[in-house]
Amino acid sequence: MGNYLSDCGAEGPATAEKMVAASSLLWPGATDPWVVFLRLVPGRRAVLGQHLQSLAGVESDKRRLEQFGVKWNESQRELNQQEIDLARYLARYLARYLARDWARDWARELGLPEDNADYLTIIFCEFFLPSRLSSRSILATEIERLLPDTPTEWQPELRLFGSACRLSLEPKNGPQQFQEAMRKYEQTHHDDLQLWPALARLVARQLTDEDREYLTEVIRHPETLPEPFAKGVQYWLRGDLQLLDDSIITLNDLLGFELPYWEEMPDEMEIDWDEDTTS
Repeated sequence: MGNYLSDCGAEGPATAEKMVAASSLLWPGATDPWVVFLRLVPGRRAVLGQHLQSLAGVESDKRRLEQFGVKWNESQRELNQQEIDLARYLARYLARYLARDWARDWARELGLPEDNADYLTIIFCEFFLPSRLSSRSILATEIERLLPDTPTEWQPELRLFGSACRLSLEPKNGPQQFQEAMRKYEQTHHDDLQLWPALARLVARQLTDEDREYLTEVIRHPETLPEPFAKGVQYWLRGDLQLLDDSIITLNDLLGFELPYWEEMPDEMEIDWDEDTTS
């Protein structure tokens, strides 16, 4: 399967394949590390767009895609607000299920055939695969190991997001190290794309009012960005889908309602590993 960004600037990219490829365990740093930065963005729109693009790779019926999206959105509202982050939700409840039965339960909940191997595989990859759950942790702890495999021109952003992820996961440590990392980055990249420092501040919970306005505008209108970032934001953050017939549909048009274009990073929650979850 091709790399997410190979030929992304060309017309009609194989978006369905690239969206799935971007969930790979492999670090894409040898060519396009910035796709990982997009994966860090929280919020229902970005996450649902990723799930639906994977499903759209095997499902041509728009009604079934819509049904999946509506049921998934309803399931998020039903979750306790402190458990909205799926990784934390899984940490408490995953031990109750074998992977096969768990995937079938989710298929049933989301209105998909529970005996279809393609659907079960997609659900397993989307909700169970560690690479879907651990991007922040990897960038927070593995920067030095990743740097040699990252192009020199992207290493400043990698260091910046590594600092953002550390603060995001350990907010009690205070923002000083992240603020210093941002200061150093902006000293040498003040004329570069505003997207990366804005997303880093989002991950670190250090957004400014200017960042909030910028993110809403740029995700709503990704065509204002240069390529290949415009298409990356279009598919990865705005949630546009490329269907099996190569047509493109926006998430708003598919669902019939509008999700927020981005959402604040939820607060971290300490998990009580001794809590009894058998009741």
